[in-house]
Formats: sequence, structure tokens, C-alpha cells
Amino acid sequence: VSTQSTGKINKTNQLKMSTESIRIKLIDDEDKLHPKLISALNEIFSRYAITNQQSLSREQIEQFFEFCNGEKMKEEDWEQMVDNLEFTDTGRLTFEGFLTLYDLQTNGDESETWNDLKKHGYNNQLELEILKK
Repeated sequence: VSTQSTGKINKTNQLKMSTESIRIKLIDDEDKLHPKLISALNEIFSRYAITNQQSLSREQIEQFFEFCNGEKMKEEDWEQMVDNLEFTDTGRLTFEGFLTLYDLQTNGDESETWNDLKKHGYNNQLELEILKK
């Protein structure tokens, strides 16, 4: 490999690395969740909604919470969710409620949403890479 072609390879790798390191905006100019974020959240939601009911039970929410935060959910956290998010008549969190949770979190502290996305294997372009623990 010549030094000229090595230089081209290095520039290509640098461009690829710089593109990957730039995070897409999770919130658009109208304060709406980016479509790629909604898609990622749908995929994450479906990992926990294993019963195919398109909603999460309290146990599934607690598993999600512990995976994201490294600690068990407190009763006050649960009560806040029930008071502020959309649940079914049977007490299950809907996908709309899940989106509202992330809308509130992302508008409040985008870095928290990025932490959750990274833990679930998403890169800065909201592409699923690998599942990390």
C-alpha cells in the first residue's frame, strides 16, 4: 500500500469517526421527538413488552428502570409515572405513555436519554449496534 493510498484511508477513517461522533438531535426545532428516536424507543419498548400486549406491566417497567438506572424503582417514581403517563385500564404503560416519558426526559435532560439509548446498544446516529450491559 502506498503512502498516498494510506493517506486516503486515514482521511476516510477520520471522516467516518467524526461523523459517528456527532450526535443527531433528539428533539427537532418544534420540540418534537426525532423520528429516529421514536423508532429506537419503539424497538426498546418491544424488548420489554414480551407478552405482545403492546403495553408494559409494572414488572416490565421495573426491569426497564433497573437496566437504565442500575437501581430498583422507588415507589414514588412509580406513583409519578401512574399520575403523569398514559396507562391502560388494566394498569399497563402504553407506548404513548412511554413516548411521553421520553419526551419529558429528553426536553429536561437530553444526556439522560442518551445514557438510556447507549445502554440499549444505540450509537450517536441512533443505529442499533450491540446490546451492552
